[in-house]
Amino acid sequence: MVDVHGYLKIVDFGLSKDGFRYGDRSKTRCGTNCYMAPEIIDEMAYSRAVDWWALGVVLYVMIMFQFPFDAEDDMELFESIRNNKPALTEELSEEAQCLILRVSG
Repeated sequence: MVDVHGYLKIVDFGLSKDGFRYGDRSKTRCGTNCYMAPEIIDEMAYSRAVDWWALGVVLYVMIMFQFPFDAEDDMELFESIRNNKPALTEELSEEAQCLILRVSG
């Protein structure tokens, strides 16, 4: 998608929350499991910051060609998201490592 100023926007209309503004908080559990922030998994009130987490996951996948958290089932995946940091190889530039870690965590 392109906004009115010509900037590209990453969107996924498979699931979205209507009317969620800056400063709002939600407890709705929604999203694709491998992109969920820990706050959503733990059913805590969260802000739009969870979108930054998901962007970090997207960047990781684009750079590493794999998901940052992987598991055999959803319960293992959620535990990994809650407790682990994404593995970053030394082949990544320091800038790419900082970007991924800053956005997702």
